[in-house]
Amino acid sequence: AVQSAAGVEITVRDDGVGFDPGAAGAPAGHYGLVGMRERARLAGGELTVSSAPGQGTAVRLRLPAALQASSPTDEG
Repeated sequence: AVQSAAGVEITVRDDGVGFDPGAAGAPAGHYGLVGMRERARLAGGELTVSSAPGQGTAVRLRLPAALQASSPTDEG
């Protein structure tokens, strides 16, 4: 993990068999990479996956240092 004033970046790599991220589907009822990307986006970050058959895989998550909180409206 790398942390800076801008945020944190976490990369997980392996030297496995790899896959084609564009062709990776998820079984019915599962969200796989799409769900991981969506959760990262909802947290204000970004998830990227780099892989190729025979080349292993790298998954990188980048999150901002601080999320902007919305102020509650004053209904007084």
